[in-house]
Amino acid sequence: MSEYAFLFVSLPLFVFLCVPLVIILFTILRRTLHEPFRREDMLPVCLLLITNLITNRLIAAIASGLNILSSLLFFWITIRFVYRRRGMDCFLCMMRIVVILCLMEAMCMLLFYLMSLLGFDQTRLMVTTLQDFCQPETLFYFTLLNTLSALAVYLLVVLWQTLFEKNEPRCYRVPGRFWLYVRILGRILLLLFAGLGMLTMPFTLFGDQSLIRYLIENKEQYVLLSICCAVLMFIVLSYLVQDLRYIMQLDTIDQMKRMQTISAEHLQSLRQFRHNMANMLYGMQGYIISGDREKLAAYYAEMCANCALVNNDNIASLEQIPSPAVRTLLLNHINNARQLDLPLNICVQDGLVIPRTLSEPDLCQVLGVLLDNAIEAANDAAERNVALEMRNVDGGLEAIVRNSYAGEVQTTLLTRGGGSTKEGHSGQGLASCYRILARKRNAHLNFWVTGQHVQAQLLLNR
Repeated sequence: MSEYAFLFVSLPLFVFLCVPLVIILFTILRRTLHEPFRREDMLPVCLLLITNLITNRLIAAIASGLNILSSLLFFWITIRFVYRRRGMDCFLCMMRIVVILCLMEAMCMLLFYLMSLLGFDQTRLMVTTLQDFCQPETLFYFTLLNTLSALAVYLLVVLWQTLFEKNEPRCYRVPGRFWLYVRILGRILLLLFAGLGMLTMPFTLFGDQSLIRYLIENKEQYVLLSICCAVLMFIVLSYLVQDLRYIMQLDTIDQMKRMQTISAEHLQSLRQFRHNMANMLYGMQGYIISGDREKLAAYYAEMCANCALVNNDNIASLEQIPSPAVRTLLLNHINNARQLDLPLNICVQDGLVIPRTLSEPDLCQVLGVLLDNAIEAANDAAERNVALEMRNVDGGLEAIVRNSYAGEVQTTLLTRGGGSTKEGHSGQGLASCYRILARKRNAHLNFWVTGQHVQAQLLLNR
């Protein structure tokens, strides 16, 4: 039987051995292109992959180098006509496939090296001539080598998507800032490596240390390779610019969200004030109709007190606080103190900055507990007063709550966080504050007792 007869007999064996490799390549192709699994796509893609593997080896045995072009042609047919990618999207998908093929080739070289360390004959792994197709042992080792390299690449693709893409659709995935910075750093490194590759390409490929001499003797080849590197650099640079613009958009969106939150808080306060004023005017109308001037005067005095709530120095201090949640909390405590006829003074430094040591809910809970305890203790004192000071210190925030008290203060409960005895709040109070602050290294709560005043210091460092 002639050599070509043996060749056609061995082709079915080659196809059978390549089935695992084709399945892995199909999965890699689908994941790389972010395509869902569809049964109708599997048959044409697998047929194109098998045809690619057969013609790739046959063309390589006849004319080395043309097999690369034929392989890229089959992958382009798959991307263009099976997955229907067009234009720049098709070009970018082809670049991804080129990267995958280069990575598989690198895996094969690594396996070659490992085999050489183990004393294995490397010629058994190579199909470079037509006679190699007539040797089942050579076909087996060749497909085994490529299957192992494809499996390694598949695991890398899965690991990449698990860590960086989280298997989310490409069009809807919104990466966090950390992963954006990691991605930008990776693309900058890729740009540097591509630029260095254009300079070191002659020595890397041909062992020629003289760049000028190589340029003179091999102008066409070097220009082609340089154009490929330049295209890669252009693509990476375009994505890098998009990432930088996206970060700027994120900053703008965050600022707009903060402004929207502040506007919503002010609008809600305005609506509540308008509603209360309308009710109060209806009540005044009743006193006017009845003609009771004494009750009308008392009602008018109460209206003035309520209006003073939104037009006093405390409210001016609240405007210096950048957190709407903290402003609303303090506004409620100002109202509670007013109903008890208890003086509550708030002093806030201009340009106050609240560090992110505590989240807004945790900060509101700690300040709320301190003010609740201060108002409750000062309400029974002979000299009734509560004060809150907030200022920036050494890049952090210091909030001091002072209040007068009657009787004696159990300092052990203050420093250890004993449970509150107020009805409906058992087990909360200072104990909850200490539990929150225990999770933060840069948050501290201190107490001092001087005379008939207690001072609580909340210190938040950056």
